[in-house]
Amino acid sequence: MSIPANQARAIFLEAIEQPDAGERAKYIATACGGDAELQARVERLMRSHEQLGSFHEDSPAADATIDQPTVECPGAQIGPYKLLQQIGEGGMGVVYMAEQEQPV
Repeated sequence: MSIPANQARAIFLEAIEQPDAGERAKYIATACGGDAELQARVERLMRSHEQLGSFHEDSPAADATIDQPTVECPGAQIGPYKLLQQIGEGGMGVVYMAEQEQPV
């Protein structure tokens, strides 16, 4: 029997709202109602979600606020890039020449 993708997705979306791993597992087991194929699909979605993390994690800009902006200057490292020199400035920000330090 084929499981509609939207059913697995709906269970997954509700599961990630649960406060901890134990509650998520309990919710998934209950929501799948003993359907092993559906539960396996939802658990694969959960594993993929947990491996992704968040692109905001460890971001220097995540700590910046209007009162305390991120300070970029020549020599600073942003991700795999080292800022070399300022080459422009305007109403939307500052532009720097950068050198890639690590391959992406």
